[in-house]
Amino acid sequence: MTLDLSSTQIFSWVASALLPLFRVASMLMTSPVLGVKSVPARVRMALAVAITALIAPTLPSAPPLDPLSLEAAISIFNQVLIGSAMGFTLRLIFAAAELGGQIVGQLMGLGFASLMDPQNGVPVPIVSQFYSLIVTLIYLSLNGHLQSLEALAESFRSLPVGPFGPAPETWWDVVVWAGIILRGGLLISLPAIGILMLINLAFAVSTRAAPALNVFSVGFPITLGVGFFIIMYTLSILVGQTESFLRSTLEIVHGLSVPTQK
Repeated sequence: MTLDLSSTQIFSWVASALLPLFRVASMLMTSPVLGVKSVPARVRMALAVAITALIAPTLPSAPPLDPLSLEAAISIFNQVLIGSAMGFTLRLIFAAAELGGQIVGQLMGLGFASLMDPQNGVPVPIVSQFYSLIVTLIYLSLNGHLQSLEALAESFRSLPVGPFGPAPETWWDVVVWAGIILRGGLLISLPAIGILMLINLAFAVSTRAAPALNVFSVGFPITLGVGFFIIMYTLSILVGQTESFLRSTLEIVHGLSVPTQK
């Protein structure tokens, strides 16, 4: 008994299994939590294969695609671009927290204290790392990782694999959202900016009135203590901001699934 398979059937199977894998793997490589450098690439690739194996049977059948054709190269590029954009958009939430922590650390006088960031593999201020860890816990507690995978699965239905990518205006939405989310980092650090600026202004007046006062020996412990006090009492605000950012970011991720006009 022989199994007769035509080239059309083989190409259809390749398109149905391989192209979704590129989108899933690209998102996992760039998304927060799973896309960090501390997670081995083999683990991420194994997760991508497992997720693709679960999603692929539920997807509509893909049209036959010759793996060596130009159309296949364009389709693969689109899948990588879509998955990377989804992961990058989600990571902007953590970028906002790191920016806010960096500003707070500089104002507290802890700009010199840094730790190796396991997500990016570069040294970052310790306050920035603290904010990043807090946002990671909030992200996981809000099931952000599950919601992002759900948005990824839904993207295959609204934007099936093929040579057509998202609408051009959705890419502009990602660029605009990057500016908005980084502005959110400034909002996270705004209470510290206002209070510590007033403290530094008071020290400037004191130094002017009493030049013999050693402002560095007196000011550093005060700004450090006030900075920790501000961090402690603004963590509740950070939870609400992170939840709002996550909700808006998922809307942008869903917007990436709007197809172009064929």
